[in-house]
Amino acid sequence: MSASPWLMVLAGGSGTRFWPRSRSAQPKQFLPIAGDEPLLVTTIRRFLGWVPEAQIVILTTAFLEAETKRLLQDFPGIQVLAEPEARNTAPSLVMGMEWLRAKDPSATAMIVPADHWITEVPDYVNVMKHAVASATRTGSLATVGIQPTRPETG
Repeated sequence: MSASPWLMVLAGGSGTRFWPRSRSAQPKQFLPIAGDEPLLVTTIRRFLGWVPEAQIVILTTAFLEAETKRLLQDFPGIQVLAEPEARNTAPSLVMGMEWLRAKDPSATAMIVPADHWITEVPDYVNVMKHAVASATRTGSLATVGIQPTRPETG
């Protein structure tokens, strides 16, 4: 197993819930929502001190692949995997995890969305490190979330 976990970033969203700011060709993960960089780039930077570029994989769709790669020009080690057709989260994860299993069968992977804004980054990364350590130690799945404040259908 790699000393560091792998990072799988879900970046295939179509931007429908953030309309009119985001659109299918410019979904939320490509927008600089709370800063100067697109959320996708912010997500990657969050983990770079811990996860090497070579262990970061962006999961997207063929429709968004070119723009994803353009945004990642400063990160040449990052792998971009594109589904031929958008099929939502589960098929994207299967594609990514099958790719990872072939590359590093004993790897531990974190799966995160590309479009979340995190304000307490050091705390978040610390929680993720604990989750990865627990999953690695026990050979099980670990999930990280927040306390909900309201029902959410999306």
